[in-house]
Amino acid sequence: MATETEPRAPRETHRLYVHVAWTTLARVPVIPPERCAAIETHMMAACRQLGAEPVEARALVDRIHLIVRLPVVASVAAVAKGVRAEVAERLERSGRVVRWSPGFAAVTITPADVRRARKRLAAFEDPAVTPRDRGRAGGAADPPGG
Repeated sequence: MATETEPRAPRETHRLYVHVAWTTLARVPVIPPERCAAIETHMMAACRQLGAEPVEARALVDRIHLIVRLPVVASVAAVAKGVRAEVAERLERSGRVVRWSPGFAAVTITPADVRRARKRLAAFEDPAVTPRDRGRAGGAADPPGG
């Protein structure tokens, strides 16, 4: 038992997982498909720089998704805005200007649901196929809950 002279070592019990997504303005496909894998890697690094633990990142031509574990001191908005700014800057350096839709979508997920959420992101088709293209082909725009 801990006493005043023997404080307990801090124990991390905070496990906040968030699925964050944002789209390009009007979902215009401006992210080059050949750059999606590099953007995903960059998103993961940006999370670490912001003090968050990246779990999964998915870049598509008209939107990006991120599953991240946030520390107690981080805010969802700060991480989302920081990662989005880093992606925009990286694309601008390659000659692409990205205009994002205002805001972002964020939903918390339980640690038990992280695996399922990762599978949903992996199930997204080829990054070059937009939801409009899938809609014309009679398919769903996104997997359920994605």
